[in-house]
Amino acid sequence: MRSRWPILALVTLTHGLGALTALAVAPLAPFLLESLALSRVQVGLFLPAVYLGGVLMALPAGWLTDRLGVRLALGLGQLLVGAMIALAALSPTLGWLLTLLVLGGFGFSALNPATGKAVVEWFPPRERGMAMGVKQTGLTLGGLAAALALPPIAVAWSWRHALAAAGALSLISAALVSIFYRPSPTGSPTRVSDQPRLAAKACCFSGASGDDTTKAARLRRCSNTPLKPSAQSVQLGHEAPMLCTTNSVSLSPNSAESLTAPPPARWNV
Repeated sequence: MRSRWPILALVTLTHGLGALTALAVAPLAPFLLESLALSRVQVGLFLPAVYLGGVLMALPAGWLTDRLGVRLALGLGQLLVGAMIALAALSPTLGWLLTLLVLGGFGFSALNPATGKAVVEWFPPRERGMAMGVKQTGLTLGGLAAALALPPIAVAWSWRHALAAAGALSLISAALVSIFYRPSPTGSPTRVSDQPRLAAKACCFSGASGDDTTKAARLRRCSNTPLKPSAQSVQLGHEAPMLCTTNSVSLSPNSAESLTAPPPARWNV
């Protein structure tokens, strides 16, 4: 994939399937209560077990994402959570079930840092907030899908079939990430419009000669738009002398101030 929008769809789907798998035990709790003869207090331990694994591995998962990259970290996380939840479908006792849920939480912890890093790699700063918002919908949609799809499977077959199906979805997601995800060919993109243009303005003075008034006029002509009395122009007024000096040209304080001064008012008679 060479476009950022298919990548965003992929990481959103991956986040959704991971959430569906990790949270699958919640909508299936009534079925487990009867099948394993559990108390309501014991059933309440299911989600805390998943989140305990997520908390314990949150920092290591972020570190591994930086070291291994998005594709490997996200694929391994999905593989781990899928395998542990699928194995949890075979649990004979509450102890085995909780242990496997904690281990599944280890894999679940990789979802957020890996998908977040994917957004940073593929999207410029001006689009990252929107892309993060889209990606985060996968988390809630995954939980919603689990609540709607898994109980009917448990009614038709059993809670073990439903839990195994949820685990299989994360395994499929791991395969999709391994096959289709690629790092951005340009790294972390930053648009030209997001970068300061002070250096470009200062370069107009390279090799220039003449008095300060001539230099100031040349700098104005180099701009695509007239300089305005804003924070950017104030910064230019302070930095232009220093930048131009690096090109063997200097500005006096008076000419630097003239760069930031608003253009004279024009009166139509």
